[in-house]
Amino acid sequence: MNWSLPLGRLAGFDIKLHITFFLLVPLAVFPWGMQYGAVGVLFGAVLLAALFFCIALHELGHALAARRYGIKTREILLLPLGGLAILDEHRLTPRQELVIALAGPLVTFLVTLALFFGAGAAVAAGALELSTLNSSQLAPSWQSVLVWLLELNTILLIFNLIPAFPLDGGRALRAGLAMAITEQRATQIATMVGQGIAALLVVAAVLTSNVMLGIVALFIFLGARQEQVQGRVMTVLTSVRAGDIVQRQGRTLQIGDRLSAVVEAALVNQQHAFAVMQGERILGAVLRSDVTRALNEGSGDTLVQMLMRRELPQADSNDTLDTVRLLFMRHGSPVIAVFEHERFIRLAYPRGFR
Repeated sequence: MNWSLPLGRLAGFDIKLHITFFLLVPLAVFPWGMQYGAVGVLFGAVLLAALFFCIALHELGHALAARRYGIKTREILLLPLGGLAILDEHRLTPRQELVIALAGPLVTFLVTLALFFGAGAAVAAGALELSTLNSSQLAPSWQSVLVWLLELNTILLIFNLIPAFPLDGGRALRAGLAMAITEQRATQIATMVGQGIAALLVVAAVLTSNVMLGIVALFIFLGARQEQVQGRVMTVLTSVRAGDIVQRQGRTLQIGDRLSAVVEAALVNQQHAFAVMQGERILGAVLRSDVTRALNEGSGDTLVQMLMRRELPQADSNDTLDTVRLLFMRHGSPVIAVFEHERFIRLAYPRGFR
């Protein structure tokens, strides 16, 4: 099931709204409706929409910075707790991560600055009184939208710069540290800082009986914990070579073999795919799913060259598992041909990487 709704495109990026966002609407609209009736409901809805447009701009900053480095953004997803620019899998240098992490807060800073000057202009024109700049004192009006957005964007800016995962400040901290120490150590320090901040927020939430602060603390703690686990996984992926775990070639097929030979091989081997060879040169691969499809279609005892996939991404046995993982994701191929000194050694596939 698709849990997000398309809203359109912004600067070439797809903007989507997660359906859980609608859980936030009553919380944002109800207080205004109770106090100001239908006008309050409309005002609450407009304010919420304007706020999330600002959040979309924040995520757009991340996406534009990623585009600068040739990294595609699959979509910008708006969630009840904020937004998320979903980038294609890519290994970032510390400098790239730092620029991408800070691009979002930079956009929010510019939006906040524009709102500040807008409020100043409204005060200068007499449309807004300095004494009413406290948003809680304002009734629904365009001035209220301006003041509320100014306050909320200021909070958003400060919150995102907290040096804790999964916030932008946490990623910026890790990137900055990684310029001086190893990425693994930088991740460890950044996650420890994030968990420490989460612990302090829990104490503050208990002392002030602030449920929302407790939720934020949990959000930060879980984000730091997830990044810690991912850091350990990346340590393995970047230190183990494909040649260390890819066994030498198992059962292969020759270009002149027929479907019956593939069926026989599939019955006695657990391989997910079979390389099709011409001598020692690989020409393509046949997957078990290709065999099943051919049998269901009644293709007869056809030649394997009619079934095989010819365009296979290639990896070297010295490539790290992370490089191979990115190849799988980038090409969308179910198999990759692994070579050692330009000699084919085996097909690799996700199920085979255990």
